Amino acid sequence: MKKFMNIELNRNDLWHLILKIMLFIQKQIIEDEYLNFTEMQLHFSSKIRYFWQLYIWQILILKQKLKRMRVMITLLKWLVKHILLNHQRRSWQEKNYNRES
Repeated sequence: MKKFMNIELNRNDLWHLILKIMLFIQKQIIEDEYLNFTEMQLHFSSKIRYFWQLYIWQILILKQKLKRMRVMITLLKWLVKHILLNHQRRSWQEKNYNRES
């Protein structure tokens, strides 16, 4: 788990965030009962817009993390491959050198 803006990130974070926001929206609507219907609609739509902005923002963050992870994995593969190739080459050269000696 990594920390991002003091939030521990794991695979359930997105659903946790969705639930929190939906509960917040529900609570706000219940607290704002005095609003008339049109104001309620506007209020609710602004909350939904906010929710989707957060949701999309969270997806973009996760997407960036995945992209960075892919780059890191690719670099790691490349590094391991070259280390192994160098090791094989060195051992092959040593075998040939030992044969010649």
